[in-house]
Amino acid sequence: MTSEEMIARIERGISNYTPQVQLKFEVHVTEHCNLNCKQCAHFSPLAEESYIDVDQYTKDVNRLSELFDGEMSYILLLGGEPLLHPRLTELMEITRKAFPVGRIRIVTNGILLPKMTDDFWESCKKWNVEISPSEYPIKFDYDEWSKKLKTQGVKYTTYSPARSTMYKIHPICPKRGGTDASCRSNFFHCPDASRCVTLRDGRMYTCDIAAHAIHLKKHFNLDLPLSKRNSVDIYAVESGSELLEKLAHPIPFCQYCDVVVGENMIECDWAISRKDRYEWLGFEFLPEDIAYLKEKKLDVYVFGAGHWGSRTVHQLHNEGIAAKAILVTRHAEGKEPICGVPVVNVDDLGEVSKESICLVALASPAMKAEVYPLLSGIGFGDVVPVS
Repeated sequence: MTSEEMIARIERGISNYTPQVQLKFEVHVTEHCNLNCKQCAHFSPLAEESYIDVDQYTKDVNRLSELFDGEMSYILLLGGEPLLHPRLTELMEITRKAFPVGRIRIVTNGILLPKMTDDFWESCKKWNVEISPSEYPIKFDYDEWSKKLKTQGVKYTTYSPARSTMYKIHPICPKRGGTDASCRSNFFHCPDASRCVTLRDGRMYTCDIAAHAIHLKKHFNLDLPLSKRNSVDIYAVESGSELLEKLAHPIPFCQYCDVVVGENMIECDWAISRKDRYEWLGFEFLPEDIAYLKEKKLDVYVFGAGHWGSRTVHQLHNEGIAAKAILVTRHAEGKEPICGVPVVNVDDLGEVSKESICLVALASPAMKAEVYPLLSGIGFGDVVPVS
């Protein structure tokens, strides 16, 4: 790690523990989506059709307006796909009346823009609401709609620029019983902490993953504790400053995330979700994990020849699953096989099948940050952290 990277990490950590100066948050107006993105950080492919309760939302934003004197930096109305909400124009009005000062942005995939009514467009202009698409690699002309809306007087601001590469945002490891130290460490290094503050049912979360993990828990029937201590009751604080101060702290959910900073996360091409468990979860040797490997008949690789890697290979062996190779980035020569599995330098690996999985058995976040980009570019069907 360079000195510049080290300084950037320290600055990020300090920022995470520093309360925001202004209110900025996002809110799901729908849980479900009309686009089915692999590894969606909001778990929308796993969510059942559901819309925000307008009365509850009205109560909540009015409470926040009271705490912050009607001022905010920005509010993101998203999901899921927000344009699916049948009362979206009403939500726009409620939001702007509560907060005369600040930006309101509808974060959308854009697919439904051609079907929106004149009433919707007039409401965007009346309540000064921006259309902010995440530009996915789909058959939709974002440039055309940018020009069209601007000529009609509707603000268009790209939320996420066009790209075909997606990132696996902090795989979740429910079995990982962490400590206060792991919560603090993950929060310190997390690129999303305090930056994706989320409003949900009268509570504010420092992170969108914790706010919406209920969909992950329900779909995969996980033993994943979702404590109320993951959020702050907006009706139990006395001021906006108190709320922002409480949000700038680790939460119990932090212990379950496989946190790697910046652009060093596991990446893949944008694709349609198959609702596969490893789009969102780590590998924890649960019965479901073992059954998955046996059912899919994948080529299994293990990265890491240290203690964690050795333990992983032995556990797989005991379950009747033979790894093809143990991968390392250095010092492969002369390494003795483990359970008969050879130790191979990744540079000597050659071509791998798409019907493969690489289990990353490393304890250090810094080491993961080094190898995740490397492994992502080799061509494995999936790269999954071992917990």
